[in-house]
Amino acid sequence: HNVLSIARLNFSGLCLQDGGNGVANSALHSTAFPTSIHIAASWDRALFYQRGTAIGKEFQGKGIHTVLGPMINMDRNA
Repeated sequence: HNVLSIARLNFSGLCLQDGGNGVANSALHSTAFPTSIHIAASWDRALFYQRGTAIGKEFQGKGIHTVLGPMINMDRNA
């Protein structure tokens, strides 16, 4: 998902990407991180922080401004 730039407003645009477990499939060479529920089940706060930091760095490195997620899908994840 992209918001186009508006030169007259000096707005460079935004890139929004799905990916609660890392950058979504549309980006090449992306890491598939474990789901949040699996990290939460470990009760390891440092691991959760490290995972979040790594996901953030990967998004930033690919020029993505906003992560869309997490979400709840009651049909798939009861």
